[in-house]
Amino acid sequence: MINYLANMGDYLYLLITALFLPLFPLNILFHEMFARFSSRLIRSLLLLFWPLPGLALVGQSPDLEPPAWLLSWALGSSILSAYRSLALRDVAIWISFLATSAWALLWVIREGGMSFPYPSYLLAVAISLPLVLLTLLTGHIERQFGGAHIALKLQLAARTPRLAGLFVAAVLAVVATPIFPTFFVLLKMITGNVAQAPAIAAVILLVWLLWSWSGARILQGIIVGGTAQSQAIDLNLIVTWSYALGLIGLAVAGLGLGGVLL
Repeated sequence: MINYLANMGDYLYLLITALFLPLFPLNILFHEMFARFSSRLIRSLLLLFWPLPGLALVGQSPDLEPPAWLLSWALGSSILSAYRSLALRDVAIWISFLATSAWALLWVIREGGMSFPYPSYLLAVAISLPLVLLTLLTGHIERQFGGAHIALKLQLAARTPRLAGLFVAAVLAVVATPIFPTFFVLLKMITGNVAQAPAIAAVILLVWLLWSWSGARILQGIIVGGTAQSQAIDLNLIVTWSYALGLIGLAVAGLGLGGVLL
């Protein structure tokens, strides 16, 4: 009986962890909360802090042996979220699915036996920061045009070129384009598993491909899709440079991260 209760406690512990390092279908809770709050600040805080309790729970019990199928569940959840993102047309919802797809891959660090020179929560922050930056920029689009949806045919490149340029750079950072931090995190996951667990490396590559594909669809619909009907108020120089410096900071952090990980 004692062993049974102990096993039940372990599974409850893993279930709570899987809520914050979101596995399907538990990731639905994050998607619902992200969609419910329209505030850029609240959404940014959710993106920045959501995975941290899960990583803290994992760190408190490093000796707990999860079931062998847990890593497969995590990889499958990441693929499902990435695949679902291909059909999404609203940028905010797209961001939430990219987030859960990326956070599910953090289980690879925990269960894949990988060695990272940084604490895992710093890697989670490195993944989340581009999502936060894109969320803030999406807020500007929503305030200017009433939404950030492909069906609106915004054609930002012609109407608000500064905002469009920053949006493109932020999307590239989110989908793990070199030289941003997520690129080096994924690259380390792939190279760390390609010899001993090639199937895991192949799944991460597939997830990466789906991210890039869905990102290209979002850019096509938001940046160049449709016909510009009128001019809109673009970002001023101060705001533009603030975001630009944020992106430059991400790139510099990515290069520093890459120099340590690789």
